[in-house]
Amino acid sequence: MYNKKLETPAVLLISFNRPEMVKKVFNEIRKARPKRLFLFSDGPRNSDEAKRVMKVREIISNVDWLCEIKKKFSKKNLGIRKGNIEAMNWFLDNVEEGVVFEEDSIPSQDFFRFSAEMLEKYRYDERIMQINGCNFQRGFKINDYSYYFSVYPYTYGWGFWKRSRKKFDDNMTKYPEIKKAGYISNFFRSWIERIYVKRILNEAYTNPTAIDGRWLFASIINNGLCITPNENLVKNIGFDKNSAHTGEIDSYLSVETKKLNFPLKHPPMVMRDCIADERYIKWLMLKKLRKYFLLRTGLHRIFKII
Repeated sequence: MYNKKLETPAVLLISFNRPEMVKKVFNEIRKARPKRLFLFSDGPRNSDEAKRVMKVREIISNVDWLCEIKKKFSKKNLGIRKGNIEAMNWFLDNVEEGVVFEEDSIPSQDFFRFSAEMLEKYRYDERIMQINGCNFQRGFKINDYSYYFSVYPYTYGWGFWKRSRKKFDDNMTKYPEIKKAGYISNFFRSWIERIYVKRILNEAYTNPTAIDGRWLFASIINNGLCITPNENLVKNIGFDKNSAHTGEIDSYLSVETKKLNFPLKHPPMVMRDCIADERYIKWLMLKKLRKYFLLRTGLHRIFKII
């Protein structure tokens, strides 16, 4: 059933002011030739940004294949949270499902095929919240299936359905109650995951721009799962001084893409891979401890990491 050639999903590209990066992302979208393309561009904050925003819009408007194009170019700067939420709501007002990229996330061509198959296969499975494009397992696998199920959503490039968006609480209104009841501790068997997730959710609750943490909260409270390919299919290149939340010191999250074998080999059961999730969090915590050490000691200046 899933060996057939599927149409490239509808694509939403969210952009701002980094033309060099968005050009690389757009070139991969051009190769995939989606029949429905949605282009969202946030507005500039100043005159210097205005030039770069206009360049970005020029690049993404250069569509040279036959498709339905919708544009939403904001005159004013909406910011990360409001802009992303407005972009996704606009996208899902027009489609039932699709894939999303920000201007610094380069998808491989395998991701388009992978997401098309996953969007179709799990279209009506309420357990599945989204389709991740990234894999941070560094080659570790416990089986030879094409993907596994995780509680962790990665928002560097992902696929989802309108039904998923309906489960996303923009304001995390249930978080104080859940935190007070200790439900997060009961959800995770690993102490290191409990520490990490509590920190991420606390930050997301107080910081409206922490979209990743808010998506994680939606996954947890809905007992949801995120499909994660067993090879990395999206590379984030946005670790520089212009990044909103990260810098070169976080570039360990920029993982090269690899080929995914087709036809896909599907897991026989829809169950969270707790081992893979714990491995990811342990690796992530070690990287964050390294970052903390470099920043506190000033060694990041020696290595010219900012």
